[in-house]
Amino acid sequence: MNEKKRILIVDDDPDFAAAIAKILTTAQYEVEKAGSLQEGMKAVEERRPDLILLDVMMEKYDDGFNMCYDLKHDERYKHIPLS
Repeated sequence: MNEKKRILIVDDDPDFAAAIAKILTTAQYEVEKAGSLQEGMKAVEERRPDLILLDVMMEKYDDGFNMCYDLKHDERYKHIPLS
């Protein structure tokens, strides 16, 4: 049996994250949501998603950019696609 692909949504807008999660869940993806940079990094460390959908402007205007930079400069996570 094939394992579902895991997608992490990192967005501080809970309504937007819920709408995207609903669409992806219907398409048979395993979806997790994180509402902040800190929650997103914790989720990446604990569950290693196959794809990250990342809001670039969250609590601080550059949170998403900082998370992207950190992930792409970390050997453990740089292979994970970000969108």
